[in-house]
Amino acid sequence: MNNAVAQKNTEVEIADNVTKPTRTLANEAPTIKPVPAQKASAVGAKKRLSASERESSVNDSYSPKKHDKQEKPASASSIARPAKPYIPRELIVKYKPGVKEDVKTAVRTSVKAQVRKRFENQGMEHWKLPPGTTVSEAIKKLGSNPAVEYVEPNYKRYPRAIPNDPAFFQQWAMQNIGQLIHDPVGAVAGTPGADMKLVKAWDMTTGSKNVVVAVVDDSVEYDHPDLAANIWTNPGEIAGDGIDNDGNGFVDDVYGWDFRDNDNDPRGVPNQDGHGTAVAGCIGAVGNNGLGVTGVNWNVSIMPIRIAFDSASIIAAFDYAIANGARIINASFGGPYFSQAEFDAVKRLEAAGILLVAAAGNDEINNDQVFDSPSGFDVANVLAVAGSDPYGKMITWSQYGTTSVDVAAPGINVYTTMLPSGISMGNSGANGVSYDYILGTSFSSPYVAGIAALIKSRYPQAGFQELKGRIMAAASLPGNQIQTTRKGLLATNGLADAYASLTIAPQPVLVIRKVRVDDAASGNNNGQLDPGESVSLWVDLENTWQSASNVSATLSSADATVTITNPTASYPAIASGANAQSSTPFSVTLNSSVAAHARIPFTLNISAGAYSVTRYFELEVGNLDLGGSLLQATIQQDAQDDFHYYHISIPAGTQKLTLRTFSSADVDLIAKAGSLPQYSMSGWPQPADAGTLVASTASGNEQIVIPNPTAGIYHVVVYNYDHTAANTSYEIQAVVSGQPVTATDFDGDGVMDGADAFPTDPAASVDADGDGVPDAWNAGMSAADSTTGLTVIDSAPQEFTCWTAGCAEAGQVWHGITLPSSLSSVTFNDVVWNGSQAVAVGDGGT
Repeated sequence: MNNAVAQKNTEVEIADNVTKPTRTLANEAPTIKPVPAQKASAVGAKKRLSASERESSVNDSYSPKKHDKQEKPASASSIARPAKPYIPRELIVKYKPGVKEDVKTAVRTSVKAQVRKRFENQGMEHWKLPPGTTVSEAIKKLGSNPAVEYVEPNYKRYPRAIPNDPAFFQQWAMQNIGQLIHDPVGAVAGTPGADMKLVKAWDMTTGSKNVVVAVVDDSVEYDHPDLAANIWTNPGEIAGDGIDNDGNGFVDDVYGWDFRDNDNDPRGVPNQDGHGTAVAGCIGAVGNNGLGVTGVNWNVSIMPIRIAFDSASIIAAFDYAIANGARIINASFGGPYFSQAEFDAVKRLEAAGILLVAAAGNDEINNDQVFDSPSGFDVANVLAVAGSDPYGKMITWSQYGTTSVDVAAPGINVYTTMLPSGISMGNSGANGVSYDYILGTSFSSPYVAGIAALIKSRYPQAGFQELKGRIMAAASLPGNQIQTTRKGLLATNGLADAYASLTIAPQPVLVIRKVRVDDAASGNNNGQLDPGESVSLWVDLENTWQSASNVSATLSSADATVTITNPTASYPAIASGANAQSSTPFSVTLNSSVAAHARIPFTLNISAGAYSVTRYFELEVGNLDLGGSLLQATIQQDAQDDFHYYHISIPAGTQKLTLRTFSSADVDLIAKAGSLPQYSMSGWPQPADAGTLVASTASGNEQIVIPNPTAGIYHVVVYNYDHTAANTSYEIQAVVSGQPVTATDFDGDGVMDGADAFPTDPAASVDADGDGVPDAWNAGMSAADSTTGLTVIDSAPQEFTCWTAGCAEAGQVWHGITLPSSLSSVTFNDVVWNGSQAVAVGDGGT
């Protein structure tokens, strides 16, 4: 192949890096401190990543304990924008149907773009913009063009290995008998039986060369001695004659295609690639040949397709796989940012009957809350895979999602093939090796793609629906449920099982695909389950395999703070690949005494005739009040608990919203108005859209200030950056100023919420000095009637700093915003703290 490395694009688009906050009523942006230099350069222009760079790349940045934490700035209250998540000066443009060539030419000319590739059957083009024209400028100009259906950046995607991290034993995923796993970074023994049951599966089939699995990745070393016999060969091409013999548009594509360098050799470049070779070994390293390792399939046809990890090359790779006979595609890459062009490409895979198996990611993010591509596309042919360990548990850093991630498979200390001339990707850190240990959901995904190939070899007529259905039905079996204290982190809550996938009887596979809270009738209508509310809970089901009829479900919860008064719901018949909503909702009431932050577990027992299954999900509770209460919570270690979600409803006309965290540990703060924040991980959270705000410094005392906030709900996230060996405690607070009078009375005390200092507490409504302590109880009320924990009356109602007369002189604490126990000295507005005492007191205020 052409081993010349493409020159790195060093052009800089300054305009595309400028922070563009959402405008408010006063056209004033949120308070922003300068982005620290080391943060701004954490993710640069995409290039072939070195081993150390992969460790800090988006969606591959997570190591289980963050041993090598990237240095963060020490200052507080910052909002960082990510380095561009797309290729500079490149666009994906989709024309509307019927647009003529002269019109297309005029559209391109309007921004002086050049075509890099045409997707003829899709009416789509990949463009290069001229120097000096930014992506954002071109999109703005083209967005109103009547000939353009959509235009978007050429988004970057990233391979999902985590090189050189601690891992486990050689091929325990195939057969785990509790053996000592001799990894170069430390030995460990697993749990017998916590594997993919392949030894039994191989008694039924070891695969077939007739099954073509496309590996879309950085490369595949097709002449690796343990892969060569299982590499797909294009039957319509004559090697080396310089002719496109089969007329597919690619000359001499004997072993696939390289869409990065646009040549016919998809092997890796020495000292730079190797990820895809490791992936290919999981699917189909040749078995029973007395050499090296075995893949899930002893026999299979692996189609190598090399990409640049961007939208354009991914789309081209998917279309190539369709045109050349692949039935299964493995995608061990991903990233945030929804791409319509990539979505359309996945829909074409669906129409062609191709199963797309995708890695969920390595950053412990809940993919239900933060979109991931391509694993998160809501398309029937996508099967998303999380990572499991040798104990049958979810790997602590694996991404997950009740409605977005389907199954788990081994993803740590995977022993597989390596590119001998590639980077030192494995855990040994050695170059020039043909095998090594490696970890990441990048390798969980090809294990499941390999199981799909085994199924296809056994049932040649099976379409993607049956392949996916068998894998998910097997993972749903009671013996395959993942070992975790929190259930429902996956759609099936289960581990991939090759033998059960081959032998299980055809059946429906009903999973939860959407959970919606309706609190309009008896709550505050913010779509969240809040303390003291009674809500209607709608749970939508999806059927991934055989048709289901007579469907019903019963809801329960082991949490004592929950009461379910309408626990049973019926559903219409659900066809294969279809979704359905219940005919009536479940009725759920949450006690007002629930903790400041809580995860409420629910169990849903589903039946459809003779079929029955138990599914699980959680609702996260985290209501920040308008009164500035300081809420305390703890992040549990190694429990997929590093992200805590809160929300606060802001009335119209509010002048300022201040969000704060306090902790001796390093926690970060994320917020967004109207919808869930979208972010990627590059050592710390990076905003993935214009509306997401991030405060991420080297301290746990973060602050985001939003002048003139938009009315409505704000979603707030606390992220545990530290990942220490112990649980992480923190405090969070929202302070709102300038609240207007509104026409609602949530607590029913006769005082409208806008004038009520305690709008969610019927016991009190007046707080003249705004210190969070009521001046008096409402008529007929006392502390016993408080629903928010009010206990005393303010004896100094005009003094913001204390409620005992003369407290300033006596050095009493400022009770309006309690000094966090984690701090020894800090200045807040008018009060200077020394330990837990106020040594200088102003006249209060906010």
